[in-house]
Amino acid sequence: MRGDAQYFDAKVAHGSLAAGADFAIALKRNRAVWRSVAAVSDDAWEDCFDMPGAQAAFCDYAPSRWPEGTRTVVRRVRVDPNQVRSDPRSRRRRTIHPDQFALDGQATDIYAYSFIAANLDDTAEKIEYCFRERAWIEDTTTPSSASG
Repeated sequence: MRGDAQYFDAKVAHGSLAAGADFAIALKRNRAVWRSVAAVSDDAWEDCFDMPGAQAAFCDYAPSRWPEGTRTVVRRVRVDPNQVRSDPRSRRRRTIHPDQFALDGQATDIYAYSFIAANLDDTAEKIEYCFRERAWIEDTTTPSSASG
């Protein structure tokens, strides 16, 4: 079961396991998630598959009341500071660590982050790729919906 952050709920994860399915669900960003990124060592990052400039790693964030064995994967993508809109409602801006904005234009490396809670037993970059593949389904239309 792969789901966006709107499905970030321990009940969904437990329900997936009860139905015999693994899960990978986007995390909602909070202070604990952001703190966990700071603890990821520089050598833990691995290049993502089919996404130039993106890297993935495991971080130590564990959502409370989630199934045992839930791990958090974090993906980072370098962002050109000139491409970040000042509007706080900007989707891209919400993916950037808030401390980056405190540097007031002095940062040379800005990253956009995504987080995934999963029970999959694989490398961070493979879990990230599997999760990202859900977009193929979202981009596909069925013959009945295409005709009207």
